[in-house]
Amino acid sequence: MLSPPKAWHPRTSHESEVEGQKFRAASSLIPVFAEARLWNSRNPTIDDLVLTNEELEKVLSDQESPLENGTNETLGKPPKFILISVFGEPESGKETGHELLARTKCLSKILHLAGLRDQRHVSRFINNKIPCTYSHVEYEGDGETPVCLTILFLCPKRSNNILGAVRVDIESRNCFAFVSSRFEVDNQDIISRCRRNVDLLRINPLYLLVFIYENRIQRWTDWFEESWQSIVEAETATNMILPQWRLSKKQLNTISDSDRLLTQLHKTHIELSNSHGVISYGHAFGDACNKAAIQIEEYRKSLGYTPLPTRDLRSLEEDLNMMHSQSGSIKSRLAALSSRLSGMINVSFNLIAKRDSKVNVAIAKLQARESRTVKGISILTFSLLPATFLAVR
Repeated sequence: MLSPPKAWHPRTSHESEVEGQKFRAASSLIPVFAEARLWNSRNPTIDDLVLTNEELEKVLSDQESPLENGTNETLGKPPKFILISVFGEPESGKETGHELLARTKCLSKILHLAGLRDQRHVSRFINNKIPCTYSHVEYEGDGETPVCLTILFLCPKRSNNILGAVRVDIESRNCFAFVSSRFEVDNQDIISRCRRNVDLLRINPLYLLVFIYENRIQRWTDWFEESWQSIVEAETATNMILPQWRLSKKQLNTISDSDRLLTQLHKTHIELSNSHGVISYGHAFGDACNKAAIQIEEYRKSLGYTPLPTRDLRSLEEDLNMMHSQSGSIKSRLAALSSRLSGMINVSFNLIAKRDSKVNVAIAKLQARESRTVKGISILTFSLLPATFLAVR
């Protein structure tokens, strides 16, 4: 178990230190001022338990032994499932009154329960700011017997990321999950999905990954719809497609201006460029979750434990495959929108170039007219001057 460091002092450079290691991303990914909620599958109706720092330490200490006691296999009991969810807004400076993660004792104990007991894995998990999903297998002592598998992930959605670790004991299937998000709405959504589907969690705790996947798909879909609506409105305002929206006069005038339209299209292009990476991660997240579910069953089979019934394992795979298919559909639609957006940007450039060309032609005609006028005045002036004014050599 990780020995708790002496103190945790947040620094202005967003660095924190545990066991001599600097964690630069901790203050941005895991909020310093935050609230923690405890959800337990044994008491699914309780989801509003807000823990203080001391309460969280006690809960973690109380749950450590039961989670690691593999007795479910022999007694036929459903696996234990505990979810610690933390939310906060680290960039807003808003204090909730609970400096949960300002104390490294809480953080180290959370990571210990999550299966991160090696400083290299702890550092990799906390310092990471790049969306990724990977798993870590813990072995018994120095032997080759797997004890637990931990899935770690950082699911993106612009600045609204979800950071989490899900540890599953291979023998008992007991699960401890830690999820940190910026907004309470995401935590509440994940907890509500757990509450509605508590029977699934009692069969296989990895259904939590399905619920997190569903949450991200919903957020990504909302993000995609915003870009799609912006493109359709621009196409409607420029008469590129049949009218599909009733735009207000002010909005129509704004979009109809070529300069403002081009600015809006570039903003949408940036959003679509970001979303491509996010949706590509969604594909990888689904693959990693599916692989982890199969890997646990292979470990259980090799150790002589009762495997999960085929129908239950297949049900989990079907849910993950459905989410995987949805992310694929979103990816295809994003590619189509990018193509339409590129066409609109080219048209806007051509419109501006055409307008500038007309202006240049008008200026050239005006200059030519002025040149002829100057020449005419010069000829008329010279013709009316007396001969004595003309210098004749």
